[in-house]
Amino acid sequence: MPSNKGMPEATIERRATYAGLTGLFLSLLTAFALREQKEHTELELRPFDLALLGLATLRLGRLAAYDKVLEMFRLPVAETKPDESGAGETVEPKGWGVQRAFGEMITCPICIGTWVAAALVYGLSIAPRPTRADGDHERGGHRRSSQWGDRGAGMDWPGGARAGRR
Repeated sequence: MPSNKGMPEATIERRATYAGLTGLFLSLLTAFALREQKEHTELELRPFDLALLGLATLRLGRLAAYDKVLEMFRLPVAETKPDESGAGETVEPKGWGVQRAFGEMITCPICIGTWVAAALVYGLSIAPRPTRADGDHERGGHRRSSQWGDRGAGMDWPGGARAGRR
């Protein structure tokens, strides 16, 4: 087994953080699998669902890692610098130890994309209505009448705008 002798403390701390994050990810995966097994539910994904999950994961991973809209959330662990080539900007992790480990995870679209993909799959199983983007909520007990849904359906709840017209 490799020894930590002579290794900088920041490297040891960063590796311990990687181990902790891996443990957290695997714990969440195990909890999700046990929940699914206990409830005897099976997540049914259609080819369209898989395509949407893939594209959403790709886009959300890049959004978290590079886009300005989430830059303020990256600030504690990463910084945006001008690219050496002059072509634009690049996002780099900052700090040491735990801070750097989180920075490396969030500035890597593949790394953060793994967490995004897991969250999307968990969301489809646990809360399919808010997670599903295609408007098909058939499995949730509601089927929209058209691609854009019944525009007045949300107005039918007891306190809604149509309540006084009955």
